[in-house]
Amino acid sequence: MASLAKISRPRLPAVVPRARLFARLDEARAATWIAGPPGAGKTTLAASYVTARALRCLWYQLDPGDADPATFFYYLVQASRRATPGSRRPLPLFTPPYHGGLQTFARRFFRQLWASIKVPFVFVLDGLHEVPPGCELPDLLREALLELPAEARALLIAREGPPPALARLRANGQLEMIGPEELRLASEEVAALARLHGVDGQGERVESVRARANGWAAGVVLMLAGSPRGAGSGPAETPSTVFDYFAGEVFDRADAVTRQVLLETALVPSIPASSAVPLTGVPAATDILAELARRGYFTFRTDDAEPTYAFHPLFREFLVARGSRALTPERRREVRLRAAALLEARGLVDDAVGLLSGTEDALELAELVVRHAPELFRTGRGRTLARWIARIPAAIRDGHPWLLYWLGVEAMEGDVSAARALLERAYAAFVAAGDGAGQYRAWAAVLEAFFFEWHDFAPLDRWIAEFDALRRRQPEFPDDATAELVGISFAEALMYRQPASPARATWMAHLRGVALESADPAVRARAARVLVLQDQWWGERGRDAVIEVVRADLLNPGVEPFTRIIGLGLLGLNAWLAGRPRDALGSLQAALGLSRETGVHVWDFMIHAVAASAACAGGDLPLAERHAAAMRATSVPGRRMSACVYRHVAAAIALRRSDGRGAREHGEVALTLAERAGVPLYQCSSRVIAGVGCMLDGALAQGRARLEEAERLARELESPFLELCCLVPRAVWALREGDASGPELVTRALACARAHGTVTEPWVSPEILAELCAAAIERGLDPDEARVLIRAGALQAPPAAEALEGWPWPVRIRTLGDFEIAREGEPIRFRSKVQRRPLELLKALVALGGRQVPEERLAEALWPGADGDAGVHALQTTLYRLRRLVGADVVVAQGRTLSLDPARCFVDALVVARLLERASGRLERGSREDALALTERATALYRGSFLPGDDDLPCVIAARGQLRRRLERHLEALRLRGPGGSRAEALVSGLHARDPGVGARPG
Repeated sequence: MASLAKISRPRLPAVVPRARLFARLDEARAATWIAGPPGAGKTTLAASYVTARALRCLWYQLDPGDADPATFFYYLVQASRRATPGSRRPLPLFTPPYHGGLQTFARRFFRQLWASIKVPFVFVLDGLHEVPPGCELPDLLREALLELPAEARALLIAREGPPPALARLRANGQLEMIGPEELRLASEEVAALARLHGVDGQGERVESVRARANGWAAGVVLMLAGSPRGAGSGPAETPSTVFDYFAGEVFDRADAVTRQVLLETALVPSIPASSAVPLTGVPAATDILAELARRGYFTFRTDDAEPTYAFHPLFREFLVARGSRALTPERRREVRLRAAALLEARGLVDDAVGLLSGTEDALELAELVVRHAPELFRTGRGRTLARWIARIPAAIRDGHPWLLYWLGVEAMEGDVSAARALLERAYAAFVAAGDGAGQYRAWAAVLEAFFFEWHDFAPLDRWIAEFDALRRRQPEFPDDATAELVGISFAEALMYRQPASPARATWMAHLRGVALESADPAVRARAARVLVLQDQWWGERGRDAVIEVVRADLLNPGVEPFTRIIGLGLLGLNAWLAGRPRDALGSLQAALGLSRETGVHVWDFMIHAVAASAACAGGDLPLAERHAAAMRATSVPGRRMSACVYRHVAAAIALRRSDGRGAREHGEVALTLAERAGVPLYQCSSRVIAGVGCMLDGALAQGRARLEEAERLARELESPFLELCCLVPRAVWALREGDASGPELVTRALACARAHGTVTEPWVSPEILAELCAAAIERGLDPDEARVLIRAGALQAPPAAEALEGWPWPVRIRTLGDFEIAREGEPIRFRSKVQRRPLELLKALVALGGRQVPEERLAEALWPGADGDAGVHALQTTLYRLRRLVGADVVVAQGRTLSLDPARCFVDALVVARLLERASGRLERGSREDALALTERATALYRGSFLPGDDDLPCVIAARGQLRRRLERHLEALRLRGPGGSRAEALVSGLHARDPGVGARPG
């Protein structure tokens, strides 16, 4: 709960309206800085102006704690709830994920805050001088004023002028200033004030008071309230000295009970009415404070659920100084402790902490801090928490495990090594104290420090072993939240440091339950992240349900941006792993967009890493390079695993550019980093990268050695994914080299694929994987699994496989012996009338060669009598309908020509023509057996004449005859070239049986 006095507008007694200054405030364009010494009437001016103009108001009283931006925003959130109780969209808290983008957060925060308040309104920041110099508050004020609506005003109250951060606003007229000279009371204002105090406003005494006080409001009030000689003598020094002199005279005339109430209530910054009597033990304490506020005697009242009283800073300083002499140390401590307890009971913890002495009340302060540390950390106020703990003497602080724990957790964003040292000390102290909850929390935080640093995982062995000892000492988790936290940390530690441990699968199963069932979206997202990463390495294919939970959380407007960014990143990672790079990039760009919008940049590095990999998989290398550059810009220097992941991405780009040497160098550097960091998974993947790079660079022996090392490690890790990454390049290179081990390696690779799924890592390019699958289909080596891989990875047929009928072509067009179109293996059935024109366009495109057919030629073939423009226009309309039928990416338009994409579309007649062309080339070079084998493949596809009975298009009739004659000439050449003519004659006979037009003699 916020301190009520902190976010409440003071309730003033009867005051003199300062019309000349009200006019200045009315004329200000946006904001006014009100600067003057203490007691100059700054707060009274602002509060009376708001009352006089009946303005909606958001009032905020600053104190030294507001040097922590998280505290400043925390109390602004509380103030906004009071100002706009019906607001449905909650303001964000400045929690750790936002700490890397303070100005972005501030801009977004104030934009949302101002939008929630109905204009016109005034925003008052009182006590800017209370915040120590060097903090970020001036920068936050600049953002607040820049976002302020035109119909709103801001009043900024301080003892000095504006800071340099607001100089530009001052220069362009967006920030006006009312200074000390303007705040001085004029003669007529002193006269009005005198009448308000029951003094004749026309007498010499009034003018003497004004001159003696030099228009200083507090001095005038004191002199008018003081003795008749108040206008005459007294010290002519600083305002504070004058105040102490005259306040002393007034204070000394009060009765003893009133003096006690004043001295004891002054120990607290503000006092709720119901706490005055319990604090002082004086039955009339509340009435005394109410009378002081009514008389305007430097006592302000704010109205909320109940009245709260606060003294003017000058008056409170005076009373505290008097109390240090008038109250015994024992009484002061008794009142302090009683006040702190009252404040804590009301939820005013900041005030309670500020009240306690770091030395005399150290034990009470320590316990108070520990009780409220979780809430402070939850709301992002770690800097405030550290400041509180620093007030506690080292002798107590260093012996208190929870204080050490919270210091370590708060330090995680800065010096991670120092934070881990504090957490390790806290863990040891918790063990000694037998505190189970503390042991589990400190143990998990130590692991979190390793993950946060992402540098050296080797020391995790100690903490993994320590977990067994912890479980024996404390077999039950203290609560569900701790169980979730510990489970996530342990599963992640095993994945990175001991992936071959039998416990990994057990804890990952536990983690799946957390991801699906935790009540906290942030915990669900964190568990899902570890699970999806695990599935990447082990291919356990159990993430679908988890991803659905992530999707559902993204639809929840109450989920924090940090969790939403993780969720979008996971959707991108999942899509990439599933072989959908375009979908992956869409989610990842959304994550980066939200990161820029909110200033939450914690995950930028890893999002760019996945995006670069997805761009590689999609063949967009310029985009991949941009993301790789962003990785370098967002990485923390010196962190081994960040550098290792960057080298993986750089190697992937090099491989896609056929830069084997570059990939090899990146892989070797990555291997060194992974070994120093102690992460077996990356030690294995780095060897794969280096091995593939070596092979591409021509260093086959070194490449095989690296890949064999990687394969042995992959089997130790029981990772079919990593084993598959090793086997695919080994198998392809063995086939290319004619190595006898090639078929066996293909078979093993497909067995791993059955266990894992497709390969999405860019170290094994889609082209290499497609080459392996083509070989498997052609040689009959588990072709079904090869087709599964092709479909899962959306692999395109390599050029050498364009005639491979067994490839799972997205579109298959049969034109020999019959006409049929199949998409994804399913023939297209026309439920209504046949789309004649689009099909005629397709037939004409095939008949004219299927590649770079001029649009004019197609238009002439289909609309021979049409005007040129009319024919082309009809062609475009028909092309649109054809693309809807077979797929937009199957029919490619380029430079006023049309083609059928051979990587996505299998057309039997075109494949026969290309096989015959290749066979003729082999025959010319004397390779008769190769030519005969290619011819047999071509004739096997020739199941009948080209588009039989389809005689409406002359180009179809011509193509039918051309293909027959080409077959006849080629087979005749085969028969005449050496032995084996009988095989050629047999082929002719078979063709004649399927198409009597082949081999027929005229007449």
